[in-house]
Amino acid sequence: MLQAVQNRSPRVLIISASIGGGHVACAKALAGAFEALGAEPSQVDLLEYTALPFRRLYRQAYFDLVRNAPDLVDWLGRRMDRRPSETNTVQKRIRARVNRLLAYALPATIDKLKPDVLVHTHFLGPEIVSGRMRRRAPLPQVEVITDFFAHSLWLQPGLARYFVATDEIKVHLVSAGVDEHRVRVTGIPIDGRFERLPSKAEARSQLGLDNERDVLLLMASGLDAPDLVALIRQLRSLAWPLSVVVVCGRSHELLKVATETAASTTCPFRWRPRT
Repeated sequence: MLQAVQNRSPRVLIISASIGGGHVACAKALAGAFEALGAEPSQVDLLEYTALPFRRLYRQAYFDLVRNAPDLVDWLGRRMDRRPSETNTVQKRIRARVNRLLAYALPATIDKLKPDVLVHTHFLGPEIVSGRMRRRAPLPQVEVITDFFAHSLWLQPGLARYFVATDEIKVHLVSAGVDEHRVRVTGIPIDGRFERLPSKAEARSQLGLDNERDVLLLMASGLDAPDLVALIRQLRSLAWPLSVVVVCGRSHELLKVATETAASTTCPFRWRPRT
């Protein structure tokens, strides 16, 4: 798929969705890898092509459900995964039509960029562009599954390849009817900078962490502020000295909460809240 096209570099359009950071981070890593191979990658966030109310609702509803009703999320996931298949069912066609209406501008962007292949790091992408495929010249599409489990929404008709993290996911897709030759076990793409890692001592020095202390990494970007406050306060019961790195993602509110709560918490820790 990456062979030269008419004496030019192949154009790769990577379609991600900014629901959490993983899908976008994967897309950025792929863009860097494609560029290193001599391709011309472009990256778009499909949510930026949807109406603002839908964008806010989609992002917020997901995190609200995960935080406040995890059992419901688990139940919905198991219910949808009862019969995983690429078959274009009535339910899938309805969902795809709604998504295309909400992201009607994305196909026009695809036409403007004129890619030779589409790479999806979120399952909404194939649903949205599926209507375009029927009305215009077909484009090869591949999907990079950014989870360590492939729920049924990842299974989409019309994909040339699936790139998955583990052999277990490949077995799951094949058992759902996907031709095994269309599934490649590649791991989840990560930034090329991690190919050459510093030693532990060097990394701690660069991050300003004490070599004599254990490090606790707290991923807080999916938490509400009250939950983060409660978690930091609970850490006071730990007796040994730690360096605690609190990663707050893009949330300046969480960064402020983590900084203020850590400053008012008495314990043998050294806190490093950061975005």
